[in-house]
Amino acid sequence: MGLKVTIYRYRRALLLLFVLTAVFLLFKSRSPADMQSMTTPPATGKHTAHNHPAEHLRKEDQKQQKQEEIDTDLAKNAAMQFVRSSLRKDRMVVFSKSTCPFCNATKAVLEKYRGEGGLRYTVIEVDLRKDMRYVKHALDSAYSRSTFPSVFIDSQCIGGNDDVQRLEGQGILANMLAEKGLISVLAPATKQPELDRKEQQNKKDDLAAGRPQQSSAEVKIRQLIKKNRVMVFSKTYCPYSSRAKKLLSKYRNERGLDFSVLEADRESDPNAVKEALGRISAQFTFPNIFIDGQSIGGSDDLVQKHQNGELAALLRERGLIV
Repeated sequence: MGLKVTIYRYRRALLLLFVLTAVFLLFKSRSPADMQSMTTPPATGKHTAHNHPAEHLRKEDQKQQKQEEIDTDLAKNAAMQFVRSSLRKDRMVVFSKSTCPFCNATKAVLEKYRGEGGLRYTVIEVDLRKDMRYVKHALDSAYSRSTFPSVFIDSQCIGGNDDVQRLEGQGILANMLAEKGLISVLAPATKQPELDRKEQQNKKDDLAAGRPQQSSAEVKIRQLIKKNRVMVFSKTYCPYSSRAKKLLSKYRNERGLDFSVLEADRESDPNAVKEALGRISAQFTFPNIFIDGQSIGGSDDLVQKHQNGELAALLRERGLIV
């Protein structure tokens, strides 16, 4: 009996050892990933992103991009509201850039009417605003204005610097401002077209009768042209005048050119200077450049002559440069 019990216990121990060995070999044959999946509970939706970093980053990028689009739309809407409210608030508004020479030229013309006719206008220097690109987008999308300056009267754009200078040169700007009640009186230097025609006819009659008449401005201009071999008639705020003076200054610094400048807008009657130059040279625009008493044109003409070598040759031939 004792022998049977011993054999039974021995068989149980042997069977248990076999089972444990089989289990050990089974676990040893599995990969670490399989083992982790066996010991780790199934991932829920809350932890999926942590198990997949690339997917998490993609979703974060999409979220950030969507937020940026929302912020951009909000900024565009705010800029559009700003532009429209500015035009509703003030009858005359100039969208400008503080460093733009064309903007400065326009503001100089309007400043003259502020001083002489009480013109009230608002200048918005777009380049000084944090939302510059959105304001520019608003002007472009709502009013088809992509350049500066952009001048508005009663929410209607009348154009940029070229348009303002043209209206001013033709005597139309003052009449326009007066008709809209934006200035109390016409600027003294601006005459109505009908008066200009009468004055021109009177001068023609004087010449036909052998009575040539010269204004004090014309006398002064002729004296300056005679006295100075290179004479430039300019306007301080005009970008074309600035370009011409800069080029001539280069010749002065490098090759000893001597030239003089009259700033027409600083004269008591700028229009009289303009008219006198027109009588002398048939050119009414600025700058007007004279060499030895002959007008060679304006800024574009000067630059062209410089680029093709004609200017240097002319100045050297006349002994004006070394």
